Amino acid sequence: MAKNIWGILIIGVVLFAVLVKPEPEPAVEKKEIPVVEEERPSTEGGALSAASTDLSVVLKRRKPKPVVNIGAILPLSGNDAEVGNSLKNSLLLAKDDLKYQQNLKYKYYFTVDDGQDVATAYEKLKNAEAKAVVSLGSAAGKIIAPLAEKDKIIHVNFGSEDKSMVQGKYNFMNWTMPERKIERLVDYYEENNWKNIAFIGADKTQEARVQKLAEKHGIKITFFEIGTGRKDFQPVLQKSKDAKPDAYLVQIESTEAENFIKQYKEAGISVPLTDIEAFSEIKDTALLEGYCYSDVAQSMDIFNSRVREAYPDTKSDYALGTIYDMVMLFVQVFENAETPEQAVGVLADTPEYDGVIGPVKQNNDNIFDSRAILKCVINGKPEVIYDPYAGHSH
Repeated sequence: MAKNIWGILIIGVVLFAVLVKPEPEPAVEKKEIPVVEEERPSTEGGALSAASTDLSVVLKRRKPKPVVNIGAILPLSGNDAEVGNSLKNSLLLAKDDLKYQQNLKYKYYFTVDDGQDVATAYEKLKNAEAKAVVSLGSAAGKIIAPLAEKDKIIHVNFGSEDKSMVQGKYNFMNWTMPERKIERLVDYYEENNWKNIAFIGADKTQEARVQKLAEKHGIKITFFEIGTGRKDFQPVLQKSKDAKPDAYLVQIESTEAENFIKQYKEAGISVPLTDIEAFSEIKDTALLEGYCYSDVAQSMDIFNSRVREAYPDTKSDYALGTIYDMVMLFVQVFENAETPEQAVGVLADTPEYDGVIGPVKQNNDNIFDSRAILKCVINGKPEVIYDPYAGHSH
């Protein structure tokens, strides 16, 4: 029941902010995001002194709320700065929206630090007595996970599929897991009656997942293994033609994807090419014309536009809804816990939540596993073809 109410509150906040359109606060340049202290009665001019007997003035003084510090470690500089700073803006919007929440028992103080030196950034958050930390990607998450477990600080990682990070009591993940993305792609094969798929990749674990799910639908997967960092894909492409596939599935690093696609076309292969998430990182989307791929759950355009309106320097849509939802989820669990130290138990016992990216369910491994969507590149632009939450299905 609490989950449903919280979901309604979040959706209500978003709709209220869209309709009322309050004057946006200017983007905060500093990494520390201050929470404004409540006003207190002035003591100037004898308005309130230690000997004052004016009870009406004394009663107006409100006891300051206890503070909960929440930290985020994001790539604010370097190659992924565009993504990191956009995520920071979405977190800022969540902070702004907390003013719509009435009767919160805590004040929430946020610190966003650069992930170029993850260990140092984490240490700063620890010294600031952060009760919860958000991290992006497996590299940062794997550094923070053992530290957070030792220090008893809630840590939620997103943007990674590495389940090794959720060992222990204090580590969680919030992302679309590989099985969801594979299921979405296999459903797409079945809808098109594609029964013979050539899978080119370097990950045997991923192959096993694909094989397992495809077998349930009577779909044959022929795996062609390649090494990482390969530049010449022609030999494996020529070999794969013998399988006479209805479609291809490629699973390689996004940095190799553009080279692979060019050679795929040079090989004269005309059957559809599909992928799991990597295509979403290719900036020259014209290369992907007619190709489809499964991707992680995303927030709708109405929310992404809100972030851009409030913070015009937002350049990326990547996971904007996910980090916003995580801030709101943190607030939910701290408010529902009797003490901040008991919030980790409340989070572990939260079976699902409703946020701006839709419903997200927690499995038994401390993973909030969101739905997968299907995108196809049409006229040079990725279009959502299937998203059950947003109502896309065509």
